[in-house]
Amino acid sequence: MRARVPGPWLLSASAAIAMGIMITLPLKTTAQGADMDASTMEQQKETSRKSIQWWDSNFKVDPDSLFAQGYINHQEPIAASDGEKGVTLDELKKILASYHSAFPGTKVEIQMQLVDGNRVATHWTFTGVQKGEYEGLSPTNKTAKWAGISIDEYNADGKIKATWVVWDKFTLFRTLGLIK
Repeated sequence: MRARVPGPWLLSASAAIAMGIMITLPLKTTAQGADMDASTMEQQKETSRKSIQWWDSNFKVDPDSLFAQGYINHQEPIAASDGEKGVTLDELKKILASYHSAFPGTKVEIQMQLVDGNRVATHWTFTGVQKGEYEGLSPTNKTAKWAGISIDEYNADGKIKATWVVWDKFTLFRTLGLIK
């Protein structure tokens, strides 16, 4: 028996969770946050867009130009070498290589961005066809579309030092048949 799951609430729940993350992140009053001008905010938004577009199969970028030394991504802590804090940039590069192999035609759309001090929140949508192995699942050739929100925190040099991600894994996994 399949459980009936209402669709619209899931994206709303993801947004609420992401905003909860943003609210619970420690607020820092920094010179950068107090004196940030419009060009700095636009530059940070552009860097955040590039970091998300890195997931797009046809977008080429040097990740070292976007992320600070010691960067940590809090999206997949279970994949982290320490199993707890999140993944390093090197670990994220491996995850992305595997992802691109599984979803070679992924398209990324940026829906919205907000800036608050030295943080940028980006709502995005991914669409991809599973052509390679993913999470132990053989290629399904199914098209999946899922959304999420990433929150990037910047250092004084304008590079991303940490990212928090909340995304709709349920829709992706259900579409591919990993869960029912």
